[in-house]
Amino acid sequence: GLFTLKIENPSNETMNYKITNIHGQVIIEKDLGPISSHTEQINLTSFSRGLYFLKVGNQVNKILVK
Repeated sequence: GLFTLKIENPSNETMNYKITNIHGQVIIEKDLGPISSHTEQINLTSFSRGLYFLKVGNQVNKILVK
């Protein structure tokens, strides 16, 4: 339930990330603005067990909360 998100963005584009559950409901959403890099610890321990999706820019990754 606890993980570190590290974003490298050499083009300094405006970035955001979104975590959704399997039903597409947004659990966490954060706008980061124009950044070159960002590191943040995200805690999902209070969420139900299951599969979540992390979208950063155009990339989507799966997160399994046990």
